[in-house]
Amino acid sequence: MRPLVRTALTAATAAVLVCSAGLAGGTATAAPGTPAPTADDATKTSTVTLITGDRVTITTGTGGKPSYSIAPVPGVDRTGVTFSVNTVGPDTYLIPSDVAELAGASGVLDRNLFNITRLVKEGLDDAHTTSVPLIVQRGDGETVSGVSGLTEGHSVDVLGAYAAKLKKSATGNFGKQLTDAATTAVPKADVKAAKDRRSVVPRTQLAGKAGRLAGISHIWLNGKVKAADWDVNLTQVGAPTAWNAGVTGQGVKVAVLDTGIDADHPDLAGKVDAEANFTTAPSMMDIVGHGTHVAGTIAGTGAAAPGVRQGVAPGARLMIGKVLDDTGQGDLSWAVQGMQWAARNGADIVSMSLGSGPTDGTDPVSAALNQLSEEYGSLFVVAAGNTGPAASSVSSPAVADDALAVAAVDSTNTVASFSSRGPRTGDSAMKPEIAAPGVAITAPKSSGMKATTPDPKYVTMSGTSMATPHVSGVAALLKQEHPTWSWKRLKAVLMGTATAASGGTYAVGAGEANAPAALAAKVVTDTGKFDFPLGESTESVSKTVTLTNTGDSPTTVELGSTTDGSDVPAAALGVTPAEVTIPAGGSADATVTVDGSKVPVVGTTATSLTGALTVTPDSGTALRLPVAASRTRWLTINAHTTTGAPAVGAFTAVLNLDNGTYTSGQLGASGTVRIPVLPGRLAVTSTIQERDAAGKPINSVVTADVPAEATSIALEAKTAVPIYADLHQGGTREEMGLYRLSRVDETTHSLISNGMIGGGAYGPLERGAMRISPTKGRVEDGTVWLDEHWTLADKDSSNTTGDATRLYDLVWHRSSVPANPVHTLSRRDIQRLAKVDTDIYGMNEDAHRSQMGITAIGEEIVGLNVTTPSFVQAPVHQTRYYTADGVYWAKLGFHSDTVKGGTLSTNLSKLGITYKNGQRASERWWGGPLGATGEAALIGDNLKTNMQDLTDSDGHLGSYGEFTFPQVGTGGMRIYRNGVALTSAGGNTAVDGSTEASYRIERSYDAQNVFPSGGRISSVWETEPAKASVDGSPALLPLANLVWSARSLDLSGRLTAGRSTVLDVQATSTALDPADRRFNGALAAYTLDGGKTWRSAKAQAVDTRGHFRFTVPGAGLKTGTWLGVRFTTQDRAGNSVSQTLLRAALVR
Repeated sequence: MRPLVRTALTAATAAVLVCSAGLAGGTATAAPGTPAPTADDATKTSTVTLITGDRVTITTGTGGKPSYSIAPVPGVDRTGVTFSVNTVGPDTYLIPSDVAELAGASGVLDRNLFNITRLVKEGLDDAHTTSVPLIVQRGDGETVSGVSGLTEGHSVDVLGAYAAKLKKSATGNFGKQLTDAATTAVPKADVKAAKDRRSVVPRTQLAGKAGRLAGISHIWLNGKVKAADWDVNLTQVGAPTAWNAGVTGQGVKVAVLDTGIDADHPDLAGKVDAEANFTTAPSMMDIVGHGTHVAGTIAGTGAAAPGVRQGVAPGARLMIGKVLDDTGQGDLSWAVQGMQWAARNGADIVSMSLGSGPTDGTDPVSAALNQLSEEYGSLFVVAAGNTGPAASSVSSPAVADDALAVAAVDSTNTVASFSSRGPRTGDSAMKPEIAAPGVAITAPKSSGMKATTPDPKYVTMSGTSMATPHVSGVAALLKQEHPTWSWKRLKAVLMGTATAASGGTYAVGAGEANAPAALAAKVVTDTGKFDFPLGESTESVSKTVTLTNTGDSPTTVELGSTTDGSDVPAAALGVTPAEVTIPAGGSADATVTVDGSKVPVVGTTATSLTGALTVTPDSGTALRLPVAASRTRWLTINAHTTTGAPAVGAFTAVLNLDNGTYTSGQLGASGTVRIPVLPGRLAVTSTIQERDAAGKPINSVVTADVPAEATSIALEAKTAVPIYADLHQGGTREEMGLYRLSRVDETTHSLISNGMIGGGAYGPLERGAMRISPTKGRVEDGTVWLDEHWTLADKDSSNTTGDATRLYDLVWHRSSVPANPVHTLSRRDIQRLAKVDTDIYGMNEDAHRSQMGITAIGEEIVGLNVTTPSFVQAPVHQTRYYTADGVYWAKLGFHSDTVKGGTLSTNLSKLGITYKNGQRASERWWGGPLGATGEAALIGDNLKTNMQDLTDSDGHLGSYGEFTFPQVGTGGMRIYRNGVALTSAGGNTAVDGSTEASYRIERSYDAQNVFPSGGRISSVWETEPAKASVDGSPALLPLANLVWSARSLDLSGRLTAGRSTVLDVQATSTALDPADRRFNGALAAYTLDGGKTWRSAKAQAVDTRGHFRFTVPGAGLKTGTWLGVRFTTQDRAGNSVSQTLLRAALVR
């Protein structure tokens, strides 16, 4: 097995199982004894409940690398479900097998409902919301009866939909109805909308056994849109010239959909004719400042700075729709509501400095924009986004066909580095289409903003958000001059008269908006650009353009073409006729042609033709219409199950082995998907999930190579063979199986990967249920990685009861898939495994079904940081075996209880564990007393804290979780700097990091007696003076931490009445000087009445490295009594910690 360089993998990685998920910090080696948590062990845990009744726990170490654990919501039966785990760029998707068909090309379920990264980023994890926000679309003429837990909100009628919230407590029942549903195509009967596929989302209606869900055609995540992040001179767009000609936008209605407005700002006073709040914010006041800035750039009068500041169209009237709340974010449905309101109330121009991420232009918000443009005639001017310079990064709804997508340029007319680039994903259409100043723009400042600025009335910002209102203002000027012109003509003229800008067609479109040129145009066209999707054709492709003379005398027009760069000859682009005379008020057609045989492919990169059609009348403004001819190659992929049926919903990825580019898609109802790719040799992988005649799952991963000249490929599940692991003597069963087949381009180090996971919390995993297609001799050598993680358990044990006492966690990496990929461990193989004696304690319980999840990474391992945890009947002693050398293990423990009103959980984790071949080790989980730890770091002028309210006797870190109503647990933190209290939010506190200061951090969590043990804890940390690092790197505060253990605790987590108990406390210091990490002494005390009275205990130092011990006499330990303890110590630098545990252990 040849080592492969994993560290070279970059963002050019699309994986159907998580790729290159390393662990931060040093190696934490499992060994006997009581380890103390370190900064590298600090973890952050969050949970996300999916609409299918599955809960994903994300555990992230200090380095930000996540491990994922998937399990059903307690009480929900999900037996037999498997998952494909898809990572594309920064986003990780977990898609259950039973709804893969609905989340496939049929699009009934929005894939973002399973985008774990996005759900957490948008605050939709379980800690921040108890419901999942949705947009639910009905089939035409259909009604949807009440669904338990689904609350209907406002209408989004342009989509035939409504906003809704699904209670997470009802996701189990909702998920069952989804899995019972079949899909039946229902064509939309709206003739007006049907004339243009762009104006409506194709509908597929849930039917069959869908029950109350029958009639639903789509369910989208009601995700977030946000302000597109934030004067260059008004002369850049020629506004003063227009004003001097008497054109100010007078009488034109411009709607601004944004964060609201400060309508009392002098520049905006009396400018607002209509307003509407579609958010949950209490008022229209702009707290963020974004909307006021945008509105002022469009129509500000400059009253607060006469002769200096003014909007592009100061005579325009404003309609203000608040679609982003006071944090600068908003639901997709709010944006659509605002678009409907603006269009239906006569807005000529709708300005939207917001976005939700790149799409191919068929997403619901883009579809709504197209439909509203066609129906009501509004021109939508939309920010391209600020995720440049990455290609194909233009956001929705700027990607909509009818939107005028705006890029940002600086004062030199050069594209801004942050401005999102095209082309549009999918069809490589030209986006953005126009540009405007967007760097250091000064405009009105809302009085609602908290930030202080040199000028209290104005603020300077940058972004495509700032560029967009410049174009909206120019559009308003043009609309005043030509009030009868349609939105299409406005868009075409704005583009045709733009000034050339630096950056390229896919960065700035037609160029920078030019108001004087637009106003002077007499010859106009019916389109502002030409897109030619060539694919691999060498044929000539033509499009017709209609030129109209709006002047009052005939004009002769010269037509010509130009191409950009030296790769494409000028002859590749042409126009006929070369000259045409157009009478006053008349029109004439011309034909623009691209010769496909003259658009080459250079090296491994497809070279698109970019250029322009030039329209030069004998008088008046000349036009320059941008042309883009893309060399997209379309690959048709067909996939079939083992029985030859279409593999509906199969996730499929494609890697170009010549240049490392990648893409992905899901198969539709015919088992087919058409994917755009660049020319070159291709590798294709797919996950195919099905059930046999007996209803048992069959999961296949299939791969194939596609020659450079081919346009289609078939993937057959029948070519796959079983893959599993066993011991040479047998006697085991599969407890959990995870495997991942990757295709790799070793030149660019990018990869695609498909994999499956099953078993664990989702019930027994049948041997042979996992399958894979052999690759040896069938695909190109050096392009395959196969990574596997199998958990084996005693054959006579039960997956569902969790009574296994012997388990094996085994990892392999191979560079091909042999004809027989089954592993059989020999006696010597078993001897090389690490053997770990594992005690899993009860939390004051004689019997409890906990769960343990194990994930792995390594230098030759990618994508095995996903698990579904196994049940464990605690308390129990297990013997566990692990693959040793080259593997870093992450262990995750889950302990939950179903109670009235919901569930309780105590989750623990340990990351970065390594073993040596043949090593013997031991570990304890949930061993008490259960304490807490803390970490804090100064980063510039910010103090960031990471508090772990749960730490067991082996230093595993975790948290308490209450998924109940009402919640009992209360917690809080206070931070003092040199004795002065500070205000904290979300683990962040503003400080002066440049000067030394001492800190005091008080942290408490009190859940009364809700949890079986623990849950009542308070800690105080005090530090000697510290300051931030000069280079901005995190400077850890020297917090001292404690780990507790009690020798007398039994596996149930209880003490014995009348028997003295010895408590060990391990203190650790992070003082800068290693000599200061020793401890001077300690104070210990205990309570037997819940903290009302305390008794001192003598704390003895076992060593000078922070190990202390004290004894609680047995005389006071009576049955039913709770032992509480307190411990205080200080390192030699003067950093101290004091911790109180009121429910350390129950006496039986």
